[in-house]
This record gives sequence, C-alpha cells and structure tokens, in this order.
Amino acid sequence: MEPFYVRTEEEFNVIYHSYRMKIITAFSQQENMTATFKQIGDLLGDASSKVTYHGKMMIQIGLLKLDHTNIINGITAKYYRLVSDDFRIQLDRKSDPVLEKKLMKHQAVIALDSLDEMKALVGALGNKPRSLIMSSNDLYLTDEEVKELNELIHRFAQKKKKRENTRKVTCYHLLVDHKDDE
Repeated sequence: MEPFYVRTEEEFNVIYHSYRMKIITAFSQQENMTATFKQIGDLLGDASSKVTYHGKMMIQIGLLKLDHTNIINGITAKYYRLVSDDFRIQLDRKSDPVLEKKLMKHQAVIALDSLDEMKALVGALGNKPRSLIMSSNDLYLTDEEVKELNELIHRFAQKKKKRENTRKVTCYHLLVDHKDDE
C-alpha cells in the first residue's frame, strides 16, 4: 500500500484531529480497510451521522474513497476504503511554514502525551511485571536508507496488529528527522 503524503495545511488539519484519528484506526482494523460509516460508528459507540460528518472531510482530501455499494433491505449501504494507514509529511525548503509549525506542535503534544502515559504506567506498576523500553539513537543514513527504515517499521507494525496470545504495546511513536545535506 502506498503512503499518503500530507502536503497541505488542510490535509494536516483533517488527518491529525483526535476523532478522525479514531476513525482512521477503526478503518485500518477492518478487513481490507473497508466499512460503512454506520459500521465505524457502531465500533466507536457513536452515531453514524458523526462519523459521516468527519468522513466527508476525509473523502474531500482523498483519504477515504467509495469502494462499493450494497443494497440491504432496500437501502444502499456505501462501503468506503481507507487509501492508506501510512501517513507521511515531507517537509522541504518549499514547505508551507504554517504546516511546518503545526507539525512541530503536533509532535510536541504526542511526546508530552507519551510521557504522561509512561508516568501513569510507572506509577501503576506496583508489583505487576511490566517492561518499559525507551531508546534513542543517532543514525547516519542515506535518503534510500531512510525510506527503507520507514518501510521496514511500517511492514513490521502491520504484521503485528491484533494477534492472539500476545501483549499489547500501549505506546509506539516514531519520528524520523532527516536533514538534507547543504
């Protein structure tokens, strides 16, 4: 599956919205990433009208597309497909400075939320066996190696979604800051 490149502030605002992220997650967990807005609403415990409202924004930027229709009891059910669950923002010298600033704020919020989750986990450990792993490395990679690393991690994460008899990892974020040589 091809990645979805976020190139505009509008696309960023649509994708990186807390409720729409829940919709994206729900679609990505469906077989073939296809479902109706009603199915997603039921899964999230919300009215289909709420999912439809947010879903239309996702359709406008090309993140969701109509996959097929099915007539059920005389009503046409529209099945939408998530075009990708791999979102990438590629900033370069011509990037919109507003988009760049929003991305940095978004990453800061994710980092702070992760720290809060970690503090809650550590505080809740008690005598329960748990492991917290944190690593940080400087890597020296070519442009191709950056792409290879991202694809490797994405494929690995896709293989590990919802498997029986496994532990759930509650927090996973990857931010690759690849600076172009001057």
